[in-house]
Amino acid sequence: MARLPRVFSVFWASDSGLSLLNLFLIGLLFLAPAATGAGLLGRFLLDGVFILILLAGVAVVTGARGPTLVIGAFAVIQLITQVLRHVPGGVALETLNLLSTVLFLALMAAVVLIQVFRKGPINLHRIQGAIAVYMMIGVMWGCLYQAIQLNSPGAFLVLGLPSDSATRPETLFYFSFVTLTTVGFGDVTPVHPLARSLAMMEALTGQLFPAILIARLVAMSIASRK
Repeated sequence: MARLPRVFSVFWASDSGLSLLNLFLIGLLFLAPAATGAGLLGRFLLDGVFILILLAGVAVVTGARGPTLVIGAFAVIQLITQVLRHVPGGVALETLNLLSTVLFLALMAAVVLIQVFRKGPINLHRIQGAIAVYMMIGVMWGCLYQAIQLNSPGAFLVLGLPSDSATRPETLFYFSFVTLTTVGFGDVTPVHPLARSLAMMEALTGQLFPAILIARLVAMSIASRK
């Protein structure tokens, strides 16, 4: 097993780590707009902490050095693209960074779900881990929307009109979570065909994921009691 600092492995040592991860995600989502003034260094540090948590999770879940090294190589690429995306005119690099972030979060979600569904009683910590995965789904789709808007300006309308606010990450993350929860205020509208397809997929995921997840957790809870 690959060795990482114990402070990151503690996230996966017990179910309580899932609650810590959930709190970390909540802070990242709801405090990120207020922390945008932290600059590149602050963003770089946040990404670095998140990547180390993922590496620790892969090491604990797989118990093997190979998968951890592969994810580690991918993590280095993620950090490099995070820095290079700020180069003027680097649309391709920014798109690569957004897509690598989606893959990174998908890996994190898979590791968290393995922890949630492992043998043992269902408790509050595992429920919070499932909530963390739900939030990561919203962030993944938000990154995909950003990639579309970046390469096809005007892919989203705000109040029925093209707007500079549609290019802001917080606007597209807002649209992502509104779509995921199927609230649909209608103030942000996808007009690009790919954006519309992704919005439909996210709405379906927002309906099916909680239903399947709840059914699975209830079944595990009944089995553990028996």
